[in-house]
Amino acid sequence: MAELLQSMERTALNRVILSVLIVVAAFVLWRIVHYSVKKMNEKRGRDGLTGNAGTAVSVIYSIARALLFAVVLLWVLQINGVNVTSMVAGLGIAGAIVGLALQDLLKDIIMGVQIVADDFYKVGDVIVYGDVTGQVISFNLRSTKIRNIDDASIVTISNRNISDTRKLSNLFLLDVPLPYEADYRHVHETLETIAAQIAGVEGVERCEYKGTQRFDGSAIIYRINLYCPPERKWHIWRAAHKLLQEGLEAADLHIPYQQIDIHTK
Repeated sequence: MAELLQSMERTALNRVILSVLIVVAAFVLWRIVHYSVKKMNEKRGRDGLTGNAGTAVSVIYSIARALLFAVVLLWVLQINGVNVTSMVAGLGIAGAIVGLALQDLLKDIIMGVQIVADDFYKVGDVIVYGDVTGQVISFNLRSTKIRNIDDASIVTISNRNISDTRKLSNLFLLDVPLPYEADYRHVHETLETIAAQIAGVEGVERCEYKGTQRFDGSAIIYRINLYCPPERKWHIWRAAHKLLQEGLEAADLHIPYQQIDIHTK
């Protein structure tokens, strides 16, 4: 009996030691992967990997973490005498119960897969979510993190709310109201010159003067199309308005105040 107990104790101790070694090895492996991804991002600057590469790395990273955890868990259970095959077979019923309790999580994962499949947006894109406009800095199958381009705050969006988001383009419309009394030929020439100056601002992809846009009650509206990375919009927007202000003043063109004509008998 004593020998049997000693044998059982040695077996139990061996199982514990082997289980600990597996957990430690998995932890070390994961830290190596995490460190490698971190270094890869640091080499790419503040925002890390962007575009399809960044999105792919984020998705693979989250899937690999889940798979590693599942493999280690099942392996340790098998070592400690748990019939993993029977347990997996019984997950069908348990899965239905857990699925009902985790509906939101499942919706996040399903929509996360759809985001990748449809290339709805990727790391580096600028999206609009409600009142927040931000650049996508990380993405996984459960959520998306964006950095607000106004105040640099971080916002986390559940992927199931994808219908409430839209990707921002690099086109921004600059409408310039000028008085009806101004010579339209002089206006066109002036705004073409200003658009060419704006095109030279660092970060501007291109800038085009399009011409007369519409006739308002107190002014004629002229349009300039400005193309730039959405995440740099405000910096470039301010520089463009400065050039516009200086150019209009030099050309003796002034933005009119709104006016109301009152006629009395």
